Amino acid sequence: MRADTGHYALWDSTVAVGMALGLVTLFRDRFDYSGRFARFLSRHSYAVYVIHAPVIVFVAVAISNCAFPRRERFVYSRYQRI
Repeated sequence: MRADTGHYALWDSTVAVGMALGLVTLFRDRFDYSGRFARFLSRHSYAVYVIHAPVIVFVAVAISNCAFPRRERFVYSRYQRI
């Protein structure tokens, strides 16, 4: 193992953890409020969690026989807005 590879791995992990902690602190201090829209999303988050998987499966099955190339089918099913 080369020394620069180990340094990069250490640096990468340190920066990732530092950024995550920094973002948690930033959002805790600066964005500690919820407006009307945020409360609406919060109240309905479990329904979205339960319903989104069958919707995604339905879309994937619905376009499985389309004449799209494989890559375009993946992108379409991944980013389909319903």
